[in-house]
Amino acid sequence: MRTGGWAWLAVGGALFLGSCVYVGKVAMSYYDFGAAAKDLPAAVGSYRAAGLPFFASEVAPARPPGAKDATPLLKAALAAMPKGKAEGAVAVALKTPGPSADAALVPYARSLTLLEAARARPKVDFRRDWDLGPYVLLPEYAQMKALTKAASLAAIRAAQKGDDAAAIRSLDAARQIAVWAGQEPTLVSLLVRLSSEAIALNGAERCLVAAAGRPERIARYARWLTAAPRPPDFGYALRGEAWLGVVTSRNLDLFGGMEALAGTGKVPTVDPARLKREGLPDGRRERGFMTRHLQLWTEAFRDTDGFRQSPRNVSRRLDAISVRIEKERGLSYILERILFPVFSQAGEAVTTLDARRAVQSGFAEALTTHALTHRWPARVSAIDPFTLRPLHVRTDGKGVRVWSVGRDLKDDGGFLKRELSKRGAKGEDLVAAFPPIAP
Repeated sequence: MRTGGWAWLAVGGALFLGSCVYVGKVAMSYYDFGAAAKDLPAAVGSYRAAGLPFFASEVAPARPPGAKDATPLLKAALAAMPKGKAEGAVAVALKTPGPSADAALVPYARSLTLLEAARARPKVDFRRDWDLGPYVLLPEYAQMKALTKAASLAAIRAAQKGDDAAAIRSLDAARQIAVWAGQEPTLVSLLVRLSSEAIALNGAERCLVAAAGRPERIARYARWLTAAPRPPDFGYALRGEAWLGVVTSRNLDLFGGMEALAGTGKVPTVDPARLKREGLPDGRRERGFMTRHLQLWTEAFRDTDGFRQSPRNVSRRLDAISVRIEKERGLSYILERILFPVFSQAGEAVTTLDARRAVQSGFAEALTTHALTHRWPARVSAIDPFTLRPLHVRTDGKGVRVWSVGRDLKDDGGFLKRELSKRGAKGEDLVAAFPPIAP
């Protein structure tokens, strides 16, 4: 046989093997999606029995009946927010708040007035269409965080001027923004809630510094800390994430398919009138995707006692499921690899907020002891949620530091991450200090 004949034989063999591989993949895909799709009725039954959301009405924010609605006032406050460099000026002023910070607050005067009027109203409702799933927009959140910073700075300046009543009102307003954000059922909403309340707590620390030496003033901020709202509901956010997969598998093609969801394709403009808002998908592939989604979330719900275990435990269980998804060979798990996020940071963030609350309460206790006795305490009663032991305290005669070991569970001596980074070390301690730590 001529050389050319051997070449054509090799090409023909390669094409034949390639076609066999292709046909095998198609057959495996057909079998995998078909087998998953057949399990859909049972998966729906288990998922519904667990009480997980299958309709948008089951994730719509539940708000107290008859409660006053802050939405109009909050929208007006956000609309009055300054544009351009004003937010940066507030961020800079928060690092070293003093008389010069007053100028940074001037552009926020109208927004802060409206926010103070809204702070006693317990609910907001932006009337979002939750059937849009991954395409629900949350445009208010960036402005809400910026307004939280401005309210926190206003509280600090009021405390520095001796007006504790005004400072408490501003701290209330800052913390209420966090509560409003947490009323929506998404993981993003939870993280905005956590970061916004952390901003308010940092403001409270500076207010306590301004009140140092005056036990009656310190007591006002200690009471504010004690009156903290209920802890963020991690399970509520997770229910929203479970819903995300349901609505996505129902409307996969309308949402641009796998490419758009994975960020490799064109993002579609979704027509709400075309959304499938109930029932099961029609296609074999979409039904297979929904089956896997329902099975995995039912498993997660049951394994964590209905998401009622500690946020850290829930996160670890969800992360273990995420790792297992990556190892699954069936194509019916591909959608879950996109939608099932890594939850460990969210769970740790919830515990971190608890630790920040404890640190500020312990700091208030230390300042009170010093104001009454002129001595810094060697310990405080507040408990570190990361270790379930009392917070750490260090004094040098001139001041005090109170701290939690943070998410790495390692005691770094009460030094902030930025202090340690200058020494080439890393740390996660959460610290409150008098005098304040220089920026």
